[in-house]
Amino acid sequence: MNSQRQHFLKYLLLGMTLALVFAACEPMEGSFEAIKEKAGGGDDLPELTGTVTITPESGHGPWIRGILKAEISESNASGPFSYQWKRGGANISGAKGETHEVGNINGVQNITVEVKCGGYKGYITTAVPYQVPNRIGIYNQTQLQGISSALGREYILANDITLDDDSFTPIGSFTGKFDGNAKTINMGSQTYEDFSNQQIGLFSNISGNTAEVKNLRLTGYIRVIDTAYNSIRYIGAVAGESTGTIRNVSANVRISVSRQLTSPNELYIGGIVGAMQGSSLTWNCYSTNSIITDASNNGRLYGGGISGYGNSSSAKIEFCWSNVEIGSSTYSTYRAGGIIGLVYSLNVNRSAALQGQIWTSDIDWTGRISGNEPGTALTNNYANSVMKLNNTTPTGGAATDKNGADISLAETQDTDGKWWKNTAGWSGAWGTTVADETHPWVWGTGSNRPAGMSRPDNRPVLWFEVTQ
Repeated sequence: MNSQRQHFLKYLLLGMTLALVFAACEPMEGSFEAIKEKAGGGDDLPELTGTVTITPESGHGPWIRGILKAEISESNASGPFSYQWKRGGANISGAKGETHEVGNINGVQNITVEVKCGGYKGYITTAVPYQVPNRIGIYNQTQLQGISSALGREYILANDITLDDDSFTPIGSFTGKFDGNAKTINMGSQTYEDFSNQQIGLFSNISGNTAEVKNLRLTGYIRVIDTAYNSIRYIGAVAGESTGTIRNVSANVRISVSRQLTSPNELYIGGIVGAMQGSSLTWNCYSTNSIITDASNNGRLYGGGISGYGNSSSAKIEFCWSNVEIGSSTYSTYRAGGIIGLVYSLNVNRSAALQGQIWTSDIDWTGRISGNEPGTALTNNYANSVMKLNNTTPTGGAATDKNGADISLAETQDTDGKWWKNTAGWSGAWGTTVADETHPWVWGTGSNRPAGMSRPDNRPVLWFEVTQ
């Protein structure tokens, strides 16, 4: 074959190849490229319509944790749908299913979801973001202890927790909100020997007008031993000190203090809180068990069934009762009361002290309600008529003095709470038949008393403590 013919055939083959290539680049009717172009969202596709609603599917309490589901209604498409979940308008990486699990994220979560469907152009999305509250669920001791690293947040107890013995450091100065969610923290047995923080309790301090602890039950044992540490101590089951709010809380916590010091400083001990300052409020609470001190002389101890001390006209104890046995034989100056040890300017109102005995070294500073007669409001308070103060039964108590008006234990243990519901001056707040966070008091019979409480004891307890 001569060279000219060879060149001709070469260019002919090249031209045919190019023609085939260009032909392949043009989409033909029914070809893959044409179908792909149509499915890609051209102007001739219908606009996707419908409504997307986000609802909790399972495991989603009022805390941040659980499954959210995207529900589609009134749509012109039947699916299959594709999803993209968003937080604050930004895509959540990997969140592309019909459901999405939310976890413990800092701050309020505004959750939306964008939904698409093949064969339709555009997308539909939630009209209003689903707002997950800014509350962190507490499930175990590690998380509970971790509150100290974020003291201003909101928390909710997701389940009962039992602390390991001698393993818990009181949560720091708490400025947030803690909802016990009708659960129990068993503190086990916690010993604090020459502990460097003045304030001891579940929380060291509930700090500020907006700080709050509520809807919680505490049990256990707190033991404080000081052989070298000589500073003021504030000790309570819930908190050592409070300028915030404690409400709907019960404590069956034994508190024991031993101070072997040459010149010990002051002690403030309460069944709920060691000392109340500022605008602190303690509402709808009760305490049982005992406060026992074994200390050297020359100290001052202030002990009460609810609080050891109160020093603010804005502070208040109301709708509380106590059955805490209080005892000390070694402190030279001991202010003690069934509700509060020493009052300077705090209000104690509509409360009851039901313990059988208070032992002190100074009977003049001891009372069935408070250790002193303050120049402030003590109103509508009652006390066990046979309570003994240093083995002596006081007489002449009134609803407005440090000993409170007499009430028999039999009356306080009526099975339907008759005395609590009908006592004059209590405005019916004890007597509600609704059992919830706002109206917390209920009366159960023998078999459904809270653990640790005497079975025949029908005194009021919080709504979440009995099986109705």
